[in-house]
Amino acid sequence: MTVIKKWYILILIYLIPPIFDQTGYSEELIWLIYIFPAVWLPFYFGMKGGLIAAILGTFIYAANEIIEIVFKKDVYHLNDIWFITIITVVNFTIAITIGRLVEQLKSEQHSLKKVIEKVEYMAFHDYLTGLPNRWHFEMKLKEALEHAKQMNKIVAVLFLDLDRFKLINDSLGHAVGDKILKEVSKRIQVRIKGNNCLARQGGDEFILFFSDITSRKDVERYASEIHNAIQAPFKIETQEYFISSSIGISIYPSDGLGWEELIQQADIAMYTAKEKGGNGFQWYNHAKQQEIHDVLKIETHLRKALQRKEFTLHYQPLVNINNEQIVDLKL
Repeated sequence: MTVIKKWYILILIYLIPPIFDQTGYSEELIWLIYIFPAVWLPFYFGMKGGLIAAILGTFIYAANEIIEIVFKKDVYHLNDIWFITIITVVNFTIAITIGRLVEQLKSEQHSLKKVIEKVEYMAFHDYLTGLPNRWHFEMKLKEALEHAKQMNKIVAVLFLDLDRFKLINDSLGHAVGDKILKEVSKRIQVRIKGNNCLARQGGDEFILFFSDITSRKDVERYASEIHNAIQAPFKIETQEYFISSSIGISIYPSDGLGWEELIQQADIAMYTAKEKGGNGFQWYNHAKQQEIHDVLKIETHLRKALQRKEFTLHYQPLVNINNEQIVDLKL
């Protein structure tokens, strides 16, 4: 119901008492009708609406009495003045009381709504950078992959890690590190357009996807822009700092179909970039994933062999060739 319609209803309500008064209805009923808007209006307009209703009710009631005096030649009694005074006091008391209660309830409702919005925001965003968190990112990546499947398009997932960032935290403190992380997120965010998404994975790791690409050249261009943006100096107070990044890239559908698989493969590609010295980007390579699996398998077997005491220690003697005497041992 619009505000204009509400005021129309109010005016109609105030026109009822004079009609009732002319047709012989009791003063009590007329009184209740005059008071009703002071009760009803605060729920829509707060205290101001209630006060307007109270003033309007008192004014119309007094005008009705004056009309009776002028046209009906009725004598104005003290009882009429007392009745108008009572209506005025009751109207204003009701309007102020209900108006305050309603405004308090609306204020608490607004505060509760803000708290709920803040909680929802915190559940889906990183507290430091304001970027989407991993949970939010995964939801958006699922949607992007579903759309790409329907439209027969490709999606690129990039996993980014800042090189030697731990050194900055350990030597300069987390306050400086946090400022750099915020600036990194800003530099990358300005290059994220449309339905693409950037999220903070945690620590100094970021993850993003691009769904508006048509070839690997587009991905290389995005990766190069992000890499170059991070290489620019970071000015914190009066000091400049330089950092680089390692980026791993996986492609849907050539490297995988599921969101978890693509994130994992981009992560593997990022570690490949770090192994090659960092400060660059690498595509996902299935051979590298197999190599990692083999290393993990060997490590597992070695640990179990150690627990089962399957290792045998052998020493190699060092022999003096002049006298053929054993002079030392080595492992």
